[in-house]
Amino acid sequence: MGHLANAFSVATVSFMLAVAPAIHAKSGPADSRLQSATTSPTPSDPAPTLLTPAQVEHLMPATVYYRGQSAPIQLRNSAGARFTPDGYLLVAMVDTSGYASSVQEIYQMYLITESTLMIGDRPLGPGAYGAGVVNGKFIVTDVGGHTLLQADTNLDQSMPRPRPLQLLSGPAGGLKLYLGRSWVSISVATATH
Repeated sequence: MGHLANAFSVATVSFMLAVAPAIHAKSGPADSRLQSATTSPTPSDPAPTLLTPAQVEHLMPATVYYRGQSAPIQLRNSAGARFTPDGYLLVAMVDTSGYASSVQEIYQMYLITESTLMIGDRPLGPGAYGAGVVNGKFIVTDVGGHTLLQADTNLDQSMPRPRPLQLLSGPAGGLKLYLGRSWVSISVATATH
């Protein structure tokens, strides 16, 4: 049964990668994953709904692919949200023990989104990504390890017991993604016309 579950998880991630935008586009920040967007919510935009641990467990693959390897996620350090009607956001810390230390520094978590998001003031299109916090920057990479965006993090010194990963409600109908005491704001991007 364990082999079947792992095969299903790898197949799930492979399917998500197949339908995600081209990962190795050479067009830089103007490619389809980094669409023109704004963070201005409209009054009709509902706030995201945080998922329960059981809902996250149901949706999150047990293993994820990054830089030629698959690794298990840490389900105890995972979270998710639903941006109605724009889809899900799933995040989880990853067991990166099989990766080189230079990869482990940046690849701390896996992020899957079905919506174009604003991470801080930077847009990120639908897809599956590696991410982490390094020197006050939230860094998002494609599954090949190529940096797609960097956003400044905020530091919450008042948090009494930081957890490795948390997703909390944030200002203006958005979310706060915490890695320890460092956090970035996340919201669904609205297209500019």
